[in-house]
Amino acid sequence: MRINSMPGNHGGLSSMAIFEKYEKNALMLLPLFRPEIKSVSFGHVRQDGYVCYMHNYYFAGFENTGKDILIVNDMGKRIYLKHDTTTLKSIVDYDLDKDIVTPHYHKADKFKTQKENITGRDKTVTIHGILRELNNLSSKLKAFFFLC
Repeated sequence: MRINSMPGNHGGLSSMAIFEKYEKNALMLLPLFRPEIKSVSFGHVRQDGYVCYMHNYYFAGFENTGKDILIVNDMGKRIYLKHDTTTLKSIVDYDLDKDIVTPHYHKADKFKTQKENITGRDKTVTIHGILRELNNLSSKLKAFFFLC
């Protein structure tokens, strides 16, 4: 505090005096809510319906092939693919894939065919279910052979 109140080389005013005279009146209150930080960029939809964003590919639909679409990054968590700037109608949204080493192809459920939904389902759930059934079966077999 003493250093700030000592006169400096700028007209004999201290740092505190400069703040009081010039800067204090320019201060404003902080906003009540923290503003959302979004980054917006354009992407070109390729012939296969995918748009490239941060080295990953997101499906935007075949009807958007050859068009430039808006990609809105919502604070690094989700991205929203939107039509051109005139309508801003949302096409689809995805969780942001931050793996930039190997490119991944993402396709929303609304664009998937029935075959893609069947082959793309989570296989770990069925494996855990099978293991649980085998465990139940082995305990029943042990009880059966114990009775005999």
